[in-house]
Amino acid sequence: DALRMADEALLMARKLKDKQAEASCQLLCAQMYAVQGRWSPAFRAVEASRVLFEELGNDEGRESAENYTGVLRDAAREAGYFEEQERKNRFRPMGSGGPGQRGASGPDSIYNRKAFPWTKPQGAMGA
Repeated sequence: DALRMADEALLMARKLKDKQAEASCQLLCAQMYAVQGRWSPAFRAVEASRVLFEELGNDEGRESAENYTGVLRDAAREAGYFEEQERKNRFRPMGSGGPGQRGASGPDSIYNRKAFPWTKPQGAMGA
């Protein structure tokens, strides 16, 4: 319930284009995610907070976010988060659609971006 309220406050800050409030709400959301053991979104939120505070020139806020990043890292380590991530990554084959990766794009793939626009041999095949 607290996370929902923090998320609503974040949405309101964004809607109002209040960067200071957005940075503070990101930090609050990071704390709420951490309480729930949701480490990945917690790390994303605290980093977003740090970046916003830095862009605003708010050294105190940036330091708070940096300090909380350390606290978050320690808590996540105690909860076994990093070991779990290493275990997941160990069994993921190279180039197998991890975050930010695209699927195969070789000549045997169904959709090969390099094939568009069609070359003459491909266009002749359809005629």
